[in-house]
Amino acid sequence: MRRPRSYYFPGCLLGAACLALIAGGLGAACAAKKTPGPPPAWLDPAAPESDSDYFYGVGCAQKEINNDYLKRDTARERARVDLALNVNQYLVSELEGDTTAARAALEAALPSHEIIDTYADGQGNLYARARLARDLVHPQPAR
Repeated sequence: MRRPRSYYFPGCLLGAACLALIAGGLGAACAAKKTPGPPPAWLDPAAPESDSDYFYGVGCAQKEINNDYLKRDTARERARVDLALNVNQYLVSELEGDTTAARAALEAALPSHEIIDTYADGQGNLYARARLARDLVHPQPAR
């Protein structure tokens, strides 16, 4: 018994749609791999900070981390740590060595930080930059 021509038509459409999705996905994946641009100025440790209204921190995740999500989280966490060290250094100097008050001020201000930029170099390293507004950091001596 011969099947009507319309019997094969839905299957052909489904197959064509699957091929189009696969080809589009492969094209998008290939397009996502782009060459990195020049490194941003914030990666140069000798470059002065242009904005004195913020504290900054920079973190790096090396190419040895193969998981992209872990690499991103590692770079961001290291940027947070660098930011916390910079803010803590400022607070300790402002509070004349009172580390207890400095820690309290740091713990109060640090949740307001933000990750403002990331950069992936051509060698597989990922960099992240964090910042915290200076007006959120309030050094108050312990009583």
